Formats: sequence, C-alpha cells, structure tokens
Amino acid sequence: ALVGAKIARNPHLATVFQGVDFKTHNFEYKLIAKNQSESDTIRKMIRNFKYAMAPNYQPGLNDHIFQYPNEFDITLAAGEYLFKFGRSVLTDFTVNYTGEGVPAFYEDTGAPYSVSIGMTFKETSIVTKKEISQGR
Repeated sequence: ALVGAKIARNPHLATVFQGVDFKTHNFEYKLIAKNQSESDTIRKMIRNFKYAMAPNYQPGLNDHIFQYPNEFDITLAAGEYLFKFGRSVLTDFTVNYTGEGVPAFYEDTGAPYSVSIGMTFKETSIVTKKEISQGR
C-alpha cells in the first residue's frame, strides 16, 4: 500500500558513539639516486626506518618483554596551512625497488635507480576538539 502511495516508512536509524581510533597518516615517496652516494643515502634511510619501527627486547628478561619502537615527531615544511601531527609510531613501511615499474639498477654498483617507499604512521594520542582548537 505504501508503494502505491509513493511513500516509505522512516526506519528511525540511530548510531551509537563508541569512541574514536588513533589517527593514521600515509606518506608515499619516490627516491631517485643520481650517484653512488645518493644510493647509499637511500639504503641508510630504508634501514633507519625499518630499525625505528621494530621493538627491542627488554634486557635481562629472557626475551619475554618488548620495549616500544621509536616515536616520531612529524612536521611538514609547508607552514601553518597544513594540520599538525601528534607524536606517532611507524606501523607500516613498504619498499618497492622497482620505482619505475620495471627493474632498473646501476651496472657498476647494483644499486636500484629508483625506489618507492610508503609509510603509515599512527598517532599515540587521541585527537579531541581541544587539540584541534590548539592548532593540531
């Protein structure tokens, strides 16, 4: 009967607020080395990010307790027009050694010509209206 009258019953849907998650931020970069020194720098950057995101064992506890991975304070150089980040941990780090879509390596060193990296950071504190009103 309702279809014939071209009307529909309101389902009165409601949602229950159950909290918020920690904010995540994704970054993607393509790094192209022009010489061996830049290839070495890219390799060091990759190793440093991988190292920083890994936990360590608490000394003297027979490898049963982890210490937290490193935290990051992220600042973008674009000034006040971009939002600010809270202290974060690196939760995902990907490396694609074929940044141009095909394998391309320097013949003399074997270093990749182009590397794409992806990083996912998760903030370690919840953002509320208070933090946003303070510029975060």
